[in-house]
Amino acid sequence: MSGRWDQAPPSLIKNLARFQETLESILNFMRQAASAKWVSRLLRKTSIQAALSQYHEELNDAARSFQISSLIEIHYALNPVLRGMPVSEPELRPDPEPISTLMSRTVQSQVESPAVVFPVPEVQSPIAVEHDVDDSIVSAGVLEDQGFRRYHQSEVILRGRSRVEDGWWSGASEAQVNGQSTLLKRYEGPRTDARKKWIRDVKVLQQLYHPNLPQMLGYSADTTPTPFILLSNVQTPSCLVNMLRFYSDIVDVTFYVQQQMSLSDQEAQDFLENSSLRIDGSNGVIVGLPDLNPATTTFRSYLLNETLRMAVLHMLPNRGIVQYRKDSVVVEEEAWQLTQLTALVASLLPSGSEPPGLPSHTQETLNAIDESWGPSTLSLRQFRLLSIEANTHGYVWQKNSSIPAHKFSVGDIGYIPVGGDWDAFIMLRNILKDDLASFGVERKASGIQWCWKELPIRHVDLQNFELPENVQCWPIAVPSGAQMDCQIIYKNVLTRMEDAWQFLLDNAVALGNKYNVPPQSIILITQEGTNQSFYINDFGGGLQLRLRNNLPTHRGPQFFGHQPALPRVMYLSTSDRFDYEPCWSHSPIVTSPRAPLERGWTYNIGWKTGFINWAQLLPEDFD
Repeated sequence: MSGRWDQAPPSLIKNLARFQETLESILNFMRQAASAKWVSRLLRKTSIQAALSQYHEELNDAARSFQISSLIEIHYALNPVLRGMPVSEPELRPDPEPISTLMSRTVQSQVESPAVVFPVPEVQSPIAVEHDVDDSIVSAGVLEDQGFRRYHQSEVILRGRSRVEDGWWSGASEAQVNGQSTLLKRYEGPRTDARKKWIRDVKVLQQLYHPNLPQMLGYSADTTPTPFILLSNVQTPSCLVNMLRFYSDIVDVTFYVQQQMSLSDQEAQDFLENSSLRIDGSNGVIVGLPDLNPATTTFRSYLLNETLRMAVLHMLPNRGIVQYRKDSVVVEEEAWQLTQLTALVASLLPSGSEPPGLPSHTQETLNAIDESWGPSTLSLRQFRLLSIEANTHGYVWQKNSSIPAHKFSVGDIGYIPVGGDWDAFIMLRNILKDDLASFGVERKASGIQWCWKELPIRHVDLQNFELPENVQCWPIAVPSGAQMDCQIIYKNVLTRMEDAWQFLLDNAVALGNKYNVPPQSIILITQEGTNQSFYINDFGGGLQLRLRNNLPTHRGPQFFGHQPALPRVMYLSTSDRFDYEPCWSHSPIVTSPRAPLERGWTYNIGWKTGFINWAQLLPEDFD
C-alpha cells in the first residue's frame, strides 16, 4: 500500500485497519505472555489456549473480510476494462455447478459442434502471496485437481454447526453452494495437523468411489486458512429401520476398500472399527474415514466376520446386547419392543464363524421388497419369518427368580393380566398334552461342585449315573475336614425354539379370540427347570485332624505311622420329580427307610427354586 493510501477506497482502508488491529492485539498478547514466568504461564495454560483460539477466529474473520473487499474492488476495477474489450474475443466460460457425484467436472461425449474452451486463470488475493503452504506439508499430488473443483470459502454458506463432536464426522455441518445443499467438513485445530488430515482425506477420496463412502464434490484452495472439503448431502434421520441393508452395505464397502487399498484382513478390521458411521436421507450407511496410526499394530482374537457383525449391532440400542429380565412384572414397554428388534436383527446376521454376507434367501427377500413392495412393508413379522426360515430364531426370554418349582411345564400357554406378575399367570392349556402341536422336548441334568476353602475357587462339573424311578446319583469326593458345596440343575427344553415362534405366529390370533385375550399377550413356555443347592461337611474328620495337629512335636509323624487322610466319596440322590426328596448317603444304593449318616457328618439340602424361558409376540407381528 506504499504510495496508494490516498487512492485506496474507504472500505479497503477500513478492512486493512481491522486486520492490522487484530495482528497488533495478537502481538501484544504474545509479548505479555512471553514476559511472564513459566510458572505463571503453566497456571494460566487454559486461559492462554482459550485466548489463542479466540484470536485465531478473529484473524480468520479479518482475513475473510479483507479478501472479500479486495475481490469487490478488483471486480469494479476490471469491469470498465472488460466492457472495452473487442467482441471477437472469446467469452469466459463460467464454472460448472456442483452435482451430487464424485466428479464435479464432466465431459460430454456427443456434441453437435466442436467448442473451444479457454482456461480461466485463478485470481489470487494478496493474502495468498504472503502465506505460502510449506512444501513438506502439501505435496504436488494434492495440488492436482484431478477433475475436482477448488472452492473459495466465500462461495460456501453455512446452514448450521456440527452436532457431532468425535469421529471422522466431527466438524461436518450442512452448507449451501450455488443454491445446492451439501455437507461441509472443516479441519480445525493446529494448522500443520489440520492440513495433514485434510490432505490425507483428499488423496483418499480422490481414489475411492462407492455409494457407502463419502462422496467428495470439491475442496478448498491451498491458501484457505481453515481447509475444508465438500461432500454430497448427508442427513441423519431419527431412527434405524433397515439394519440388514446396513450390514450388506458395510460388507460391500469393507471389501471394496480392502481391494482398492490392498489391505489385509487385520488392516480392514482397523479401518472398520475406527471409522464413524452415518445414515443418509435415503437410509444408506456412510462410512467415514478413520484416523489410523501406521505405526500401531493391533491383535485380535476374532476374525473380520465378527467385526462386520458388531459394526451393525453397535448401532442398535444398548449396543446390540439383548437384555430383558423382569423379577416380577411383564409389561408392554418401549424397552421390550427394542429388545425384540435387537434380538431379531442379531439372529438374522451371520455369526462370526460364518462367511460374511446375508443368507441368499434373506438377500433375495430384501431385493424383492426394494423392487416390488417398497421398504416400508418390511414388517416385524417378515423379519421373524426370515429368521425362522434361517434356523436362527432360537432366542427366548428368561426368568430365573421368583418362580415356584414345578409350577410350569413345557408347552403351557397362558397370559398375565394387565398389571399382574408371574404369580397371577393364568394357564389356558398345554399344547403338547392336548395334541395341538408335536415338538421335541429334551431333558437335561447337570451339576457343579466347589470348595470355599480353595483359592481360587474352582467350579468342577459333576457326573451322575441313573438309578431306578428316574433318580440320578451324584458321587462327590469330600476331603477330610472339608465342606463341599454343589448345585444341581434340571431342565426340560424344546429341541428347536423356532417351532414355538412359528406356532405363535400361526395360532396366537385364534387362541386370543377363543379366550378373549389379545394375541400379543399369549405366552408359550419353552423351558422349565429347577435349581437346588446342597453341601456336605466332614465335621468329624476336621476335628480329628485338629486333635492330631495338637499332639507333642518331639516325635515325628512317621513314628505313629500317620498318612494323609484320603477323601471320602459321598452320594447325593436327586430327581426332577416333584414328589422326590433328595438325600445324602454313604452308599450309591438308596434304601427305604433311608439310613442316617455316620457321626461327624453334617449336610444341608437347600430350597428348590424354578426358572422358565418363554416366547411372546408383539402387536406389530399382527399388523
